[in-house]
Amino acid sequence: MPEEIEDMIDIYKINLDSNLRLSQVEKEMALFLDKYYTGDTDFLFIGIHEMISNAVEHGNKLDPAKTVSIKIIIRKEIIKVEIVDQGSGFDWQNTLSKFDKAANQELNQLYSERGRGIFLAKQTFDEIKYNKQGNKAILIKNRMHK
Repeated sequence: MPEEIEDMIDIYKINLDSNLRLSQVEKEMALFLDKYYTGDTDFLFIGIHEMISNAVEHGNKLDPAKTVSIKIIIRKEIIKVEIVDQGSGFDWQNTLSKFDKAANQELNQLYSERGRGIFLAKQTFDEIKYNKQGNKAILIKNRMHK
């Protein structure tokens, strides 16, 4: 049995329409996370919200015919959040390298308010990965056990 399945405790899945009316779904996700995460769930959710918003707005271009798939996987040691849009993806390597290079610069000088979603997600999660295409974000957070 693969380790991923072996140490899985729970899973939450949902497909969202590409609009920015996320409040009810976000409440459900927050209640789900609260059962398994002893840290600041509100802070953790900032990163999730930003990445969902990016998928809806930038990935799917607010196209109501496209959806965003969200999966929250609770494992023994981590929380893994997968967010997949139906867009063409983006050059995530270049974007992430800009953040690394900006470590000694004022963020305000480098990015406008529109470019801070990934930065905020990087602050709330221990690791961010993307698929090759750039339309699937994987957020990893080490969990404090409940």
